[in-house]
Amino acid sequence: MKMNVLRSSKRLLALLGAVALLGLTACGEDDPEPTPVANNSTANNSTANNNPVNNNPVNNNPVNNNPVNNNPVNNNPVNNNPVIDETMVPAECILETDYSPGADDMWPACITDDNAYHNVEPNISTSARIAAFEEIATLLWRNGAGSGEDFLSARESYAVAEGLDSRVSRREDEHYPPVSDGQGGTLSCRDEGVPAMDPDRCVGPAQMIPILNDAFQKGAQGMDPEINAARIEATLLWFLLLSVHKEAVTCTNTKKDCDSSYAYYTGDQPRETAIGLAGYVAAASPAAHDRIWDGILAVRCWRDLDGADVATDLEQRDLALEQLDQALHYGVSRVVIERVEALMGHTGVAAEADWAFIQILGSALLREAGELNAAEAAKLEAAFTQDTPAGVDLDEVVMSLYATFGCP
Repeated sequence: MKMNVLRSSKRLLALLGAVALLGLTACGEDDPEPTPVANNSTANNSTANNNPVNNNPVNNNPVNNNPVNNNPVNNNPVNNNPVIDETMVPAECILETDYSPGADDMWPACITDDNAYHNVEPNISTSARIAAFEEIATLLWRNGAGSGEDFLSARESYAVAEGLDSRVSRREDEHYPPVSDGQGGTLSCRDEGVPAMDPDRCVGPAQMIPILNDAFQKGAQGMDPEINAARIEATLLWFLLLSVHKEAVTCTNTKKDCDSSYAYYTGDQPRETAIGLAGYVAAASPAAHDRIWDGILAVRCWRDLDGADVATDLEQRDLALEQLDQALHYGVSRVVIERVEALMGHTGVAAEADWAFIQILGSALLREAGELNAAEAAKLEAAFTQDTPAGVDLDEVVMSLYATFGCP
């Protein structure tokens, strides 16, 4: 709880700084239209940047090469929302307890001080699931609308033995307590009837599987391919978000789960090669991508220092988990913001697909948002539950996300 309070205070300081700077840099009608500084970052040149968000007209606008854009907060060319410099982490956002590879911090020397992840075991099976995600992306949304045959092929990639389907169907959200049997014991989300008892904890079987099964089936029948592809995309990103955290938690008792946590974000690729969830975050916020990497290395550092089969230094573990989880949610919030801004320039089916994506992945942020800023979280929930974006103030959605997720 102490760490959450400290981090919330840091977020508030960072947000107040951004708002104050916005008051100094807001552009009038005669000023040139600036662009997010992050569009010229190294991470945005990675091979992962072929997802639909990065191909929207905003990112290809000539105004985005305007040399006047050296302010960390400017006006977004799409709307009047502030654009934070996503290549930088404000100093106010970094706690003394945060791990930074090789830095002179409070952490003892450990295996990840060379800024690289070191496997617990030689091979990481999780990386095959991220490769399957990339195959599905290529089939269904990165190259235009998928055909019915493409949906069938994507379903095959999803459903291979020990693949994505096997893990989505049993994914539990470790942010919630285990399901109680009412007698002091706990129940498994893999058991029949349990997911319905606690859909938040048993998020995979209770919430994700119904969306994915329905979207794959309808897409294979040729029904609304763009919309159903967006539903699959958002749900799998939601799964990856929760899986990074889940495996970091269960690494407490199963050391090799640290490898799975790392691979669910990176696909077992280096920091500079952003695929899977890392590709989306690196494109939207290079700073968040780096902070997530540092959080992953913090988890591995903790488990190196606490090397018994079952970890005992839970205080150090919780510092690493909080650093990683905060950066993850911030990064995903920027992915959602990008899609909201893409929606502002779309109509028809493209807009419907954007909204389907936003509803699912945006809702995945609501638990964390509620802990950070209940008032803004209520606004976001009210927006994401709308069937269409027609009556939604999209500018307010963006501002609520900025106000809630202030520090990576």
